[in-house]
Amino acid sequence: MKNPNGYGTIAYLGANRRKPYAPKVSSVILDRETNTYKRVFKYIGYYATKKEALTALATYNLGNVPPETIGITFKEVWDIWERRYIDRGSDSRKRAYLSAIKKWEPIYPLRMDSIRLVDLQDVIDCYEGSSKSTLANMKLVANFIFEWAIKNDIIDKNYAEYIDTVPKGTTSHTPLTHSEFDRVVSLPTNENTAIVKICLYSGCRPSEVLELPTQNIHLSERYFNLTHAKTKAGIRVVPIAEKTVSCFEHLLTQNKDRLTNVSYRDYNQYFKQLLPTHTPHDTRTTFVSYLQELAVPLPIIQKIVGHSAGNVTTDIYTKLSLELML
Repeated sequence: MKNPNGYGTIAYLGANRRKPYAPKVSSVILDRETNTYKRVFKYIGYYATKKEALTALATYNLGNVPPETIGITFKEVWDIWERRYIDRGSDSRKRAYLSAIKKWEPIYPLRMDSIRLVDLQDVIDCYEGSSKSTLANMKLVANFIFEWAIKNDIIDKNYAEYIDTVPKGTTSHTPLTHSEFDRVVSLPTNENTAIVKICLYSGCRPSEVLELPTQNIHLSERYFNLTHAKTKAGIRVVPIAEKTVSCFEHLLTQNKDRLTNVSYRDYNQYFKQLLPTHTPHDTRTTFVSYLQELAVPLPIIQKIVGHSAGNVTTDIYTKLSLELML
């Protein structure tokens, strides 16, 4: 069985030695000249048998591992990569990378040697329905981080290359049925249910609600502003439905800078438990489909959800209920 990253290994130094087995451990240090981390090794003793060496290594790892070997975090690797490489591309590339890395905030504090594919995929899944370029840039910056960590002997596997991204236009989103909708909106209001209800009644992407600054919320006037988006149409004013006023009030009493402090990852996990056959983006699909059922003019729907003129709204999001089509 392979030892975990940073645990150490047993080196065999040759048959001519009286104690040929040597536990070898490493530490990660920062090279100030190159601004990169490098791994250095040292022996912690010499033993006659491999069993003795393994015991010594285990004892060492119980509490004597240098802090440097605990592991650098996802965000710390990005900070190093950014300082070294971000200015080598065009201004547009730089903006795209900086926008993409912000979406990885849920795993900023995770150690690189603890991150697995499921951690990465959970974050990506929260942006299901985003544009192909948005998802591609997210995967790209994750690859930068993992490749740098591999090159600097911090990890030995690039999980980022296995991330599954699904471009907008090929994903089939399913609106909630009327019974599912009624069940969800009748739930008692807490931090998670408030977010789901706001998404259902606003048509916003989950990420737009989770990242909404409180200064952009005008509850007495019943609207909020989305001021950051990939497209011009995405920057918009969104009305606050009367049925969600209490949800906003609940969240605003608990948080200051943003509407909610719930992470993308936690929200995604909660949503999947609440509605196992749906994805978080289906609330947006539901909003558009229900407005279509109410015969709301398409230009108004496009304005609310942030779509430019075209067939995106009708082709991807509008799925009229069977009762309406019969």
